[in-house]
This record gives sequence, structure tokens and C-alpha cells, in this order.
Amino acid sequence: MNRYHLVHITEFNYDGPVTESYNEVRLRPLTDDKQSCLSFRLTTKPASQSRSYQDAFGNWVYTFNVLKEHQELRIETDSVVLRLDVPEPVAEATLEQVAAAHEELHDEFYDYMVESQYVPQLDELDALVAAAE
Repeated sequence: MNRYHLVHITEFNYDGPVTESYNEVRLRPLTDDKQSCLSFRLTTKPASQSRSYQDAFGNWVYTFNVLKEHQELRIETDSVVLRLDVPEPVAEATLEQVAAAHEELHDEFYDYMVESQYVPQLDELDALVAAAE
């Protein structure tokens, strides 16, 4: 069966007491055409209440605050994921096909196609980019 039980644990041990801890985690598996997240549980020690929302990419974001004094923080998630049997696509796109779909791809994938302060465009890619254009 393609069912997986996933456990993720992150622990923080501080040098001294901490009285304010504001956290954001993205640890819930996605549900898409290849897998389904059947269950998800987030627990913290010290205990806290979490809130969740989906970001622009469809990831679940969980936020929680620990305001009581603590010297350790444990974040644990427990998930069950069903992996779906999806055949892999066999067709490959040529550069001409990608060029024909440029406008559609540009709008949909703009955030991935431009240089940023976090992901600079390397000089070694200049020749490849020139050939593709």
C-alpha cells in the first residue's frame, strides 16, 4: 500500500529563559494529483494554539506563539499521506513549444524566472539563456 506515516520533530534548547517565541512552520504535506494528506497534527511543548492558512503556492502555513517562560521548545508533526499511482508524462517539450507558450508560462511562473536577491542568475547561465531566447 502507498500509505506513509510521517513524523517530524524540531527541538530548540535555549541558553536561558525565553518569554516570547513567535513561530511559523510549513510542515504539512501537500494534497495534489500525486498524493493526498489524509491527516495532520501539530503539537508543541510548551503547548500552544496554532492558526493556519495557505500561502500563494498552496503550502499550509501554521503559526503559533509561546508566551510563557520556557527554555526548550519542541515542535512535532504527525501526518499520514496516501501516495497516488499517477503515470508519469512521457512527452517532452521542445524549445520551440516552450517558446510558443512563452506568454502563458511567463505569467504562471514569473516568480521562478527572474533573478532575485535570494537566487541570483549565475554568469554561467548567460550562454544558455541567450540560446533559449
